[in-house]
Amino acid sequence: MHGVGVIALKEPFAEESLLTPAVGDLQADAGRLVVLPQGELSDALYVPEPEEVIGVERGLADVLDLRRLVRPSPLAPQPVPGVIDYPRWGHIYWASGLGTGENKRYVVVSNDRWNKQTKAPIIVRMTTQPKRRAEDFPEVQDGDAQACCGEATSVAHAVLNQRQRPSPPSLPLRDMSAVAGGLMSVLELGG
Repeated sequence: MHGVGVIALKEPFAEESLLTPAVGDLQADAGRLVVLPQGELSDALYVPEPEEVIGVERGLADVLDLRRLVRPSPLAPQPVPGVIDYPRWGHIYWASGLGTGENKRYVVVSNDRWNKQTKAPIIVRMTTQPKRRAEDFPEVQDGDAQACCGEATSVAHAVLNQRQRPSPPSLPLRDMSAVAGGLMSVLELGG
């Protein structure tokens, strides 16, 4: 991975997201994951206590529904009743302008409760170029593609083309379980 997964710490704010654990005098919006090049990070301004880190990790794991997906008999995240006006968990979308300058396929890995409330899903790029580390690049679509779990990032839903979709338009539960395992590995959320 050439980048670092980052969750921003902010001054306390009115709860606009589902999961905002406390970190010192600040709040972490646990589902707003961004990947930054390692060279863009400055020296640490604050070193969180282990329990604060665990709180943020749990929040992110909840947004990704890891406890339901990474188990012998995976369960899909619960659907959300009402109008579907947000990118859906497990669905694949085209997106451009995410640093590559190309139109790429991305699968939504955050649960629909998060996606509906925030309109900022966490997505993972899919590639047909073979990658070596199977735990970080799980195979999907019967081995025709791999998920680049180290590039998981939160985006505004408008970035995803919800009208023209790739074929197939979604991943089955077994593939999403493999992607969840990849996310646990690369984000070190196994504790």
